Amino acid sequence: MRGILILLCVLLFLWMGGSGYLFMCKINDHCSRDKNVSVETDVIDKTPALRVVEEGADEKREGVSDNTSESIPAKDPITIKDPITIAREYIENNSSRTICFNYAKYETIISEEDSVFIEMLRLYIENNPGKAVYVTGHSDSIGTPEGLIFASYQRTVFMKGTLVDAGIPISLIASKSLGDSFPIASDSSAQGRAKNRRVEISIRNL
Repeated sequence: MRGILILLCVLLFLWMGGSGYLFMCKINDHCSRDKNVSVETDVIDKTPALRVVEEGADEKREGVSDNTSESIPAKDPITIKDPITIAREYIENNSSRTICFNYAKYETIISEEDSVFIEMLRLYIENNPGKAVYVTGHSDSIGTPEGLIFASYQRTVFMKGTLVDAGIPISLIASKSLGDSFPIASDSSAQGRAKNRRVEISIRNL
C-alpha cells in the first residue's frame, strides 16, 4: 500500500512538470533559443528640433561678432555755453539798440527784446574791462531848437536810469543829447518823425 502511494506521488509530480512544460514551451513558445526577446524601454526622442531660419540670415550674420563689448562710437557731447559767452556772442552780433519814443514823451515801455539786450549788455560790460555804454538822445524837428535838445536830453536821462536799474554802473554810461541834428528818416511824415524820436545805445572804449 505504501508503495502504491509513493508511485502515485511520483506520477503526480511528473504530470505537473509535464503540463507546465507543455504550457510554457509549446503553447506560449517561451522556450525557443533562437527567438530574440526584446524588452521595451522608454525611448527618449532625440530627433533634433527644427529651426526656422530667415532667408539670408546667415549672410546677415556673417562677419558679425557676438562680442557685446564691441565699442560703439559716442555721440558728440552737447556744448553748454555759460552766460558770459552767450552775452559776448550776442553783443558782437547786436552792438547797438534803438529805442523809440512817442511825441512829446520822455519815457517809454521797455519791450521784452529791449530787456534782453540790456541784460546781455550788462553781462558784457561786467566781463569786459575797458568797455562802456554810450547813450545818445534824438528828437524830431517839431519844436524850438532848445525844446528839441531838452526832449532828447530827457530821453537819455530815462534810458540811463533804466540801464542803472539793470545793474550797469552809472560810471560806465556816457550820454549826449543831439536834438534833431541826426535824423534817420524824413520829418515830413508821422512815420518818419516817430523813427527820429529815439535813443541809441551802443558800446565804446574807455
